Amino acid sequence: MPAESTKAILLLAQPDASGLDALRAALQERYTLLFATTGEAVLAFAYDDLAPDLILLPATLPDMTGLEACTRLKADTRARHIPVIFVAQGQEIDDEACLAAGSADCLPGSLRPALLRARVAAQLALADQEHHMGDLVRKRTQDLEDSRLQLIRRLGRAAEWHINPEGETADHAGSLTLLLARAAGLDEEAAGNLALAALLRDVGKIGVPDSILYKTEALTLDDWELMRCHPLIGAQIIGRHPHPLMATARLVALTHHEHWDGLGYPQGLAGEAIPLEGRIVAIADTFCAIVSTRSYRPARSPAQAVALIQERAGSYYDPGLTQHLGALLPEIEALLARG
Repeated sequence: MPAESTKAILLLAQPDASGLDALRAALQERYTLLFATTGEAVLAFAYDDLAPDLILLPATLPDMTGLEACTRLKADTRARHIPVIFVAQGQEIDDEACLAAGSADCLPGSLRPALLRARVAAQLALADQEHHMGDLVRKRTQDLEDSRLQLIRRLGRAAEWHINPEGETADHAGSLTLLLARAAGLDEEAAGNLALAALLRDVGKIGVPDSILYKTEALTLDDWELMRCHPLIGAQIIGRHPHPLMATARLVALTHHEHWDGLGYPQGLAGEAIPLEGRIVAIADTFCAIVSTRSYRPARSPAQAVALIQERAGSYYDPGLTQHLGALLPEIEALLARG
C-alpha cells in the first residue's frame, strides 16, 4: 500500500472500452488507474514490481474467465496479497463462486459508482490494516528469533568459560563449523544453524564435576566414565524441539564425540552412521582445542592443528572432511588473525 500522500493504484480489467470508461469515471478522481482488457494482462500487471493495490475483475475476459484470473492470482505468492473485487456491470456472475476463488468482494448487477467507491475504499483500508498487522507479527517473530539466538550464544559462552576459563574458543568453533559446513555442501540455512549449534556442543560439561574437568594429570577410568556422560547431559539440557536450530544443537551435542572408526562415545557410531553435523563439529571442536592454551600445554598453530587432525583421518575423523580442512587453512588463519 503506498504512503498516505500517494494515491492507491487500481487495476481495472474489462473486455470492452465502455466498461473501462464507466469504471474510470467512478474512480479516477481518487485513485491512480491502470487498465487491462485480457486476463494475461491482469497477471502481468500483478506480477510486476509496481503491482496495483487492488484489482477489479469482470465475469469474463477474452482469454479467460474472471474466476480463472482470480484463482491464478491467489495461487501465486507474488500476487495473492492483492485484494480482488468482481464488478459484473450487467454480466452474470456467481458471487459465492467469486468469494470461493479468493476475491475480497463481489458487486453483481449494474454499476453503482457510490457503492463501488465505498467497497474499494473499505478493501484498501482492510488491506492496509492487514499489512501493518503483518509487519507487527513479523517484528515480533524476529524479536523472538533474535532472543533465541542471543540465549544460545550466551549459553555457549558460559559453557566454554566453564570448560576453559583461560581462553575463548566458542566463536572460532562456530566460524570454523560454518566454513566446513559450506565446504561439505550444506546450504546456507543449514550451515548457519550448524554454526550456532556448535556453540552448544559441550554444554553438557556443565554437569561434569570440576575436579575432573580441571584435572591436570591423566584421567582415571572412573573419571572417563563421568566425562563420557557429557554428550548425554548436553542433549538433555537442550531437549527435543521442532525448531531446526534446536534440533541440530541436540544432535551435535550428542554425536560430536563419535569417531569414524566406531570407538568414540556415547553410542559408538561409526563412519557415515555418525550424522554429518556431528562429524563436522568434531573437527571444529578439536581444532579449537588444539589452538587454545590449556593448563597443561601451550596453544599450537593452525597448521599444526590441521596436521594433527589429518593424522587421525579415518580413525577419529571423516577423511573427506579433513581434506576440506586442509584446503581451508588460509581462510582459517585469516579468521583467527582477526580475533
